[in-house]
Amino acid sequence: MSEVPHILPGLPHLGSDASRTYRMGIMGGTFDPIHYGHLVAAETAFDELNLDVVVFMPAGKPAFKQNQPVSAAEDRYAMTLLATS
Repeated sequence: MSEVPHILPGLPHLGSDASRTYRMGIMGGTFDPIHYGHLVAAETAFDELNLDVVVFMPAGKPAFKQNQPVSAAEDRYAMTLLATS
C-alpha cells in the first residue's frame, strides 16, 4: 500500500502486508463546523465495525448546500484537522 500524502495528509501508514486486510471508514461531510456529533459517529463506527482507521474528508464544494453560505474549504479543512488531532 503506497502513501498518498498530497491527497490525504495525516493518513497513517497502515503497512504493506499484502496478506492483511485493512478496514477504513470514510467520514465525509461539510464540517461547517465539525462538531462533537461528527466525532462520536466516527468513533462509534470505528468501534462497532472494527475499523483500523477513520478518515475525515471535508467536501470541497458541498453538493447539498449549493444555495447556502459555507465557510472556505481551507478553513473547514483546518477545523477538521484540529478536531481530529
